[in-house]
Amino acid sequence: MASPSRTVKVKFDGDANGLKRSSKQAEDSLDKFNKAASKMDGFGKKASDALGKGMKGGALAVGAAGVALGALVVSNVGKALEQGAIKAKLAAQLGATGPDAARLGKLAGKLYVDGYGESMDETASMIKTSFENGLVSLKSTDAEIQKVVGSVSTYTTLTGEDATAATRAVSQMLRNNLAPNAEAAFDILTRGQQLGINKAEDLLDTFNEYGTQFRKLGLDATDSLGLMNQLIRGGARDSDVAADAIKEFSIRAIDGSKTTAAGFKALGLDAGKMAAEIGKGGPAARTAFGDILDGLNQITDPVKRNQAGVALFGTQWEDLGGAIKNADLDTAAASLGQVAGATDKANAALSATPAAKLQKTMRTLQQVFVDAIGKYIVPQLDKFASWFNGPGKFILTGWAIDAADAILAFADTTLRGLESVTGGLAKYGAVAALAAAGTVALTNPTLAASLVQRANDLKNLGSSAETGIGKAREQIAGLRGELAKTKTKVKVEADIADLETKISTAKTKLQDKTLTAPVRAKLEANIYSWQQNLAKAKRGVEDPALVKQRIAKLTADKTSLDTKIRQAKSALGDSKLTATKKAKLQAEIGQLLAAKQQAQSAIDSLRGKTVTLTFFQKVIGQKPPQDIGVRLPGRASGGPVVAGRQYLVGERGPEILTMGGASGNITPNSALGGTTIIENHIEIGGEVVRVVRSEIKQDQRNLKRTVSAGVR
Repeated sequence: MASPSRTVKVKFDGDANGLKRSSKQAEDSLDKFNKAASKMDGFGKKASDALGKGMKGGALAVGAAGVALGALVVSNVGKALEQGAIKAKLAAQLGATGPDAARLGKLAGKLYVDGYGESMDETASMIKTSFENGLVSLKSTDAEIQKVVGSVSTYTTLTGEDATAATRAVSQMLRNNLAPNAEAAFDILTRGQQLGINKAEDLLDTFNEYGTQFRKLGLDATDSLGLMNQLIRGGARDSDVAADAIKEFSIRAIDGSKTTAAGFKALGLDAGKMAAEIGKGGPAARTAFGDILDGLNQITDPVKRNQAGVALFGTQWEDLGGAIKNADLDTAAASLGQVAGATDKANAALSATPAAKLQKTMRTLQQVFVDAIGKYIVPQLDKFASWFNGPGKFILTGWAIDAADAILAFADTTLRGLESVTGGLAKYGAVAALAAAGTVALTNPTLAASLVQRANDLKNLGSSAETGIGKAREQIAGLRGELAKTKTKVKVEADIADLETKISTAKTKLQDKTLTAPVRAKLEANIYSWQQNLAKAKRGVEDPALVKQRIAKLTADKTSLDTKIRQAKSALGDSKLTATKKAKLQAEIGQLLAAKQQAQSAIDSLRGKTVTLTFFQKVIGQKPPQDIGVRLPGRASGGPVVAGRQYLVGERGPEILTMGGASGNITPNSALGGTTIIENHIEIGGEVVRVVRSEIKQDQRNLKRTVSAGVR
């Protein structure tokens, strides 16, 4: 017998359109994200679109050239910015401003292009050290500065010496009148390098250390270098040994000792006369020194020559050995060969190589780009930087927040779609399983029971998925809420920055003494309005948690101060206290009271209150207007007032407001013949307190009557 047939109707309760709606919402969110992101990428997108149009137009080669040109511009923007910073630093180091600063920057660029220095920074450093050591000054011509810095560069390239050490040695040579100018000094140093006199790399130190001794003997730099050359050729170790021997002689020649006298006598010279001639310095000393060298070389007996040499040169004679036989002051300079122009010739040789010529060409081309960028592009970048650091940073932050919010919105709508689909599929599967269970229940109870269990599992799975997705969406909602708060805070910060800029600009304008009264009044009115809005904005951006924390700390401090004040007052009541200790205690109490008042003022400020003036309450008998001590302009020195405006009177003593039509005038306290009240809170005790209080109250009543009569 066939099994009876049954018809099972299944009703699907899930939202079949949920996925379609969620997909549409996700698409909308993505559109919103793309719009927000496009704002941040506006500049790049425009450039990309322009390049794309060029490609579509068939101008592929032109486009490629444009890319190369763009890369060149970008790389040289960095160089222009770097050079600008180097030139600004150089001007600051030398104290140059205005035209002088611009001139130094231009000179640095030209010297760098001409091949002086491995980098613009090195070129600027050579200019700086030339100025610092007095080789040139702002009074020097461009040609003179270029000549000196070129010599510095050539010499340091030739020798590997440091530019600072070279300019310091030249400076010493000039101060001791060893050379007529810096170019001549560098020629001497360059020639010394070429002849091997600097073989121990000590020539700069030699002129630094012994320059004064050379001058004492009437020698110039050419004489000195020539003698060093002769002595080194005769066997002296280096320039330091040669110069040290000359220094020792310059000291002994005028010491008046018996040893020195014996040395001069051995040469057939009068010690007194020689000392006098050398003591004169200049040509007389030079001639005397030359005669002494000639006299030593004319002694044929080696023993007697050594005795005379030791007497006049000390132990340095031994260091010289037989080198002294080569020393002849008359021929010393000639031994150097051609000295003048030595540095220029060396520079010409260094610049004549193909590599040097190519480097100059490349630097010239590069500097054309750099100068153009520095003139036309960098100022625009500077404006952009100012905008970015000002209102721009708030705008870009807003765009970033919009983009982040769009991403979270997309995630939320996607999860919402998954939530709908997951729930629907789980319900559909559970219903289908139950339907199948009903179909087989009569023929296969075990299978039916298993299908029912699977249906329950599917229901639980759907419920778990919906719960998990729901929690994720809750977290996303929380994040979007935080973003909204941040965006609001950024907007407030932007408003604060804008208001602060306006107030600062207006206050600067107020310093102009040529302003007319209406213009000044309008500026003051604007400042007053902006200050009110600024205070309101700052209270809006204040973090409540931080405010609460600071108030709690200040309150604790105030409580601690109260305890200390009570203890001090209690101690003040001790009858055994001396007058000195009482005075000290009273001073301490005064300080504690002042600290307490400061703490309370800070608490009131954090609570949106301001410190009020006791004058209005204790003298006038009225409560002061809200925030009067902070926001209202004062007229302590008198002056005009504008219709419709409020002004603080009494901040430095009682004053009378005289109205006249649409405007008015403040009569200062000093013009009333009255006395300004200054309240001093001093903690003292006994009868003095009662007397002072009584007198103060009487003065206040009298003053109140005077002010009231004036107002009427």
